[in-house]
Amino acid sequence: MKHSIFIFAIILLASCGKKYTATGRVYNPVNGNGIAGLEVQIRKGKACLSYDGCGSKLLESTTTDANGYYSITYRDRGGQYLLFKNDIDEYHRINSNIPGVSGNQVYDLLLVTKGYLQKTITNINCFDANDKLTITSKVHKSLPTYYTSQSAVYNGCMNQTFSNSYVVMGWHVWKGTVTKNNITTPFADSVYVPEGGSVQWVINY
Repeated sequence: MKHSIFIFAIILLASCGKKYTATGRVYNPVNGNGIAGLEVQIRKGKACLSYDGCGSKLLESTTTDANGYYSITYRDRGGQYLLFKNDIDEYHRINSNIPGVSGNQVYDLLLVTKGYLQKTITNINCFDANDKLTITSKVHKSLPTYYTSQSAVYNGCMNQTFSNSYVVMGWHVWKGTVTKNNITTPFADSVYVPEGGSVQWVINY
């Protein structure tokens, strides 16, 4: 019996001592550019009796290189996970953290850079208060896919400049209809928000 326990202990220690590597790339899927200098951590939650948990322990860390690639070596202790840091909220995240990491893990994180967009919407040659612009806005999430946001309706003799919005980079597209004097016609307009830049979008209908 003691011999069996001793062998089991050796196997357990050997497996705990084995090293694995987590690799991947952090990049912007709109333009394919890697995101450099992002900290990548492997952490393990702390076990305790507290209802809200006791935080986590940092086990290993590295940073992405100039092209967004990372490689981090660790020992598989179970209950570990990847965490990406360094102002990640400044990006629009396409995918989520993997729930855990074990073995030789490959994981790419997709982050879309943001920029500033200011819209001015003007009903040129307004007919009357019954004029209506009905649109659905779309924006590139990752090439060549769009995701669709909520639709909007603008009534009457619209003439308004909105405050700057912090939005994802890429093509922002409006498609819908304009109704004036009971005549409805198709409408479309678009603008490109540059990476980390700003643009004014003048929408005339």
